[in-house]
This record gives sequence, structure tokens and C-alpha cells, in this order.
Amino acid sequence: MRLTSATARVFVPGAAFGNPKRRVQIQFAHHGVPYNLWTSDPLVERHLLAGPDGVYELGPAYAAVSLTEPHDDGFCHKVVATLLADAWMGP
Repeated sequence: MRLTSATARVFVPGAAFGNPKRRVQIQFAHHGVPYNLWTSDPLVERHLLAGPDGVYELGPAYAAVSLTEPHDDGFCHKVVATLLADAWMGP
């Protein structure tokens, strides 16, 4: 899907519980609905996790959203499987 604007948030969501793993969450709106989805794109993670924690404006982007495998409770979750953003792709 084409996104007019996307933001990436790099942070440690489990810090309060002793889990030091840093994660990348992509934030965008599609048809007026706001989304905050984890990314499973290894290139995006490698690029963004190389920098410090924070919020990064990505600008216009293309995103492929996918579903995870079912969890123990039977539910699947949406993830940004691929993200192409001008912020690091260049002209």
C-alpha cells in the first residue's frame, strides 16, 4: 500500500520487565485509520536499529502488511513485512 507519511519508533518495549530487546514499530494512517505495527523486515530493522532509540520521520513509503502465524491463543497479528521509504532509499 502507498503511505503518504510513515514514522518509525525504535525503543525497548519490555524494558520495565527486564527485557532489553530493541524493536521497531512503524506508525502510519491508511484510509484515516491509524496503525502502529511491528516490522518483520530485516533490512528495515538493520537500518533503524543501527541508530539510537527515537522517532524517525520516514516520509512517503510503500508498505506490505502481512499476518503472523497464529499465537497460542489462536490470534494472528498484522506486521509490516516490507517497507520501502524514501528516507533511506534515496532518489
